[in-house]
Amino acid sequence: MIKKVIMGIAIALSFTAQAEVISVSDSAPVAIDSRKGVKYDNTTNQTHSIEWDATWVGENESAEVVIADNGIEIKRATGSGAFDYIVKDYEPHILTYTTYIGGVAQEEVYTTTFNAIDCEGMGVPGLQRVTFTGSAYDTSHIALGAEPIVTLDGEGMYDSTIGANTTYAYSGYMYFRANETYTFRAYFDDYSSVMVDNKIVVAKNGSTCKEGTGSVSFASAGWRKVEFRVSNSGGNGGLVGGAGYQGVWYQTDKDATWRKMVDDGSGTLLRTGPDYCGVVILKAAMRPSDPTIMDVVYKVVSHKETVKVRALAYQDGNRSFANAVPVLTFADGTEANIGDNVPANKELALSWQVAADWSADLEKVRFEVMVMDDELLPLHFVTIPKTPNHAAIKYSDTVLTATPIMNALFWLYASQTEGLTLTSGRLNYNGTELANGMNVSNPAATVGMLYGMMGYSVLSGEDLNYVNAAARISLSPSGIRQFAVKTIAE
Repeated sequence: MIKKVIMGIAIALSFTAQAEVISVSDSAPVAIDSRKGVKYDNTTNQTHSIEWDATWVGENESAEVVIADNGIEIKRATGSGAFDYIVKDYEPHILTYTTYIGGVAQEEVYTTTFNAIDCEGMGVPGLQRVTFTGSAYDTSHIALGAEPIVTLDGEGMYDSTIGANTTYAYSGYMYFRANETYTFRAYFDDYSSVMVDNKIVVAKNGSTCKEGTGSVSFASAGWRKVEFRVSNSGGNGGLVGGAGYQGVWYQTDKDATWRKMVDDGSGTLLRTGPDYCGVVILKAAMRPSDPTIMDVVYKVVSHKETVKVRALAYQDGNRSFANAVPVLTFADGTEANIGDNVPANKELALSWQVAADWSADLEKVRFEVMVMDDELLPLHFVTIPKTPNHAAIKYSDTVLTATPIMNALFWLYASQTEGLTLTSGRLNYNGTELANGMNVSNPAATVGMLYGMMGYSVLSGEDLNYVNAAARISLSPSGIRQFAVKTIAE
């Protein structure tokens, strides 16, 4: 599957196809690498050394740089040097550097977004999901560490339907800040529960569909094991009509906003636990000696020796097919560091010849490195053994959302997959439109195409009727909600 660990960096740059530099300062902007020599980990209130250089625009010694963290000024200085910066929370940070000459802003440079975490050893953003039949009270089913593992964003907790006698158990690790009270609420037909560090915080609710709430707090900040379950005993099950908060939600006493228990991909709230961590972009900057080349240094943290890697860029920094820039041409032999057999757990360089792949003027670019593990889509499969009247069959019960589908499409476009074309922000496959900008424009056809590339078919007709009857479930395909199937030859 494509892990949701696609890291990006947006930097300001200007050039033309002829490599003539166009900028206010008549000098190619170079991103300042604030992460140089800095290792972020999960220890909060830790002091880090942040470097600055105000003279990079026009080599003007009187230039002043203003450094902001998520829009809040933290440093204003001339010349160059370093200062101590204390990270006091666990939220994402984006440091911006704005250079002023004579009080006039020259360029704004965005560094990569970073979190105050050590990503190694804490898995990937998201939750692991296990689907099983039986009562939500059945403690013999332990989701964490079970096989097969499926990494998802948690949206299935808010599915409008769930099969009879079926439980979705989402597990992983959640980051809790120190001395804050976290309150959870769970509401589902028929059962729902929340566990933190193997202790029940929200009791499993009965068939009266009552809402359950519970709170927990810790004196020290850190990752805690969590598990969220939603279950249907029989009949119609799922979200409760008229209920304000359905599935699992949370809030803290420092933030009165109720939030769905869904992973946002940043890795700051939910992670799957010890596993391969994904992509870390260490540096991305235009080369001072050649402003048509972007030098990127990245690392893929993985338990595997080699991984599959692709790269894409987005004009103006927005992740959309309307802005997608192919990353195909490399300098200095760095094309060896992208492809299907890329070494993991070591720093690698990509020197992208930007002007060779993109003829338009660019003011800001987001650069993404993507890593793929196993399949195009994160699917959980169930096998029905062979019977006297039917061959063995393998089907998926994963309810897809737009996020993994778009991730798969970006991956395929970055791979220059045959049959894919991109025109005016519209991605087509052999004449069928799949996506438009940031949206899946033809869900059923898109899912079917992706399943076909994975060696599966869309579950429908006689196969759908057989699966529903044999597994005693009720899969109801529609739109983006399609399921995969494959007959197993014996």
